[in-house]
Amino acid sequence: MREDILNDSGAPFDLDKTRIIHQVFLVPPEQRNDEWLKVFRDNIWHATLQMREPQVIKGPDGFPYLNMSIPEPGKPFESYCVSHVANFCLENGYGIAIFMPGNDTPLWVFGMGMIDSLVRHKSWEGKYSTAGNGGVGEKKEVLVGSPSEDYLPVYARNFISVLMKAYGLAQPKVGNLFDPGVGASLMLNCRVDDFADQETANSLANRVLWYLTPGIGVVFLPQGWDDKNLLPIS
Repeated sequence: MREDILNDSGAPFDLDKTRIIHQVFLVPPEQRNDEWLKVFRDNIWHATLQMREPQVIKGPDGFPYLNMSIPEPGKPFESYCVSHVANFCLENGYGIAIFMPGNDTPLWVFGMGMIDSLVRHKSWEGKYSTAGNGGVGEKKEVLVGSPSEDYLPVYARNFISVLMKAYGLAQPKVGNLFDPGVGASLMLNCRVDDFADQETANSLANRVLWYLTPGIGVVFLPQGWDDKNLLPIS
């Protein structure tokens, strides 16, 4: 099995996988290597977890996360697992944060785009390659079209629309930008000059990325381009 492919064998609520994940998280961060990552990926999807209170928390990035943890030994709990709550997260625009009991520093965090990739593509690295973030060279020959449902599902479009409006974009549009030899990115119908500064523009791009599967970049509309080929998502 390729290392980027989700190992979804077995059944949900697997306590053996929970024990493995517990041991995995005891390894200090500086000692975690490719083998550590493989063991984590092979076991986290169906490992039994528990929900903490409050069940939804706001991360330092401003996004909502389901608040989950490794179960406390010897204490009763209601069983959850990542595979069990994944579709709920996609419907509600949630990520997942996983903690050790009694610790408020997350051991692992899933953005919504990563959850989407695991559910639909069964991949940790996504299905599409990126053309980068931020801008497009003026002289490049590129293709722009409406993103497919597979590339940008309706639930992701809706959340991105709300986000773009929060940044002052009254009529959000997006397009699938394909740059031969490089890959594909999501184009937004705004330019860096539309924002107060570069930092604000970068903030929007990074927040849009949270909703996208790995491998999809975000670019702004270049100067001299119009948005007639972009898809309205408001």
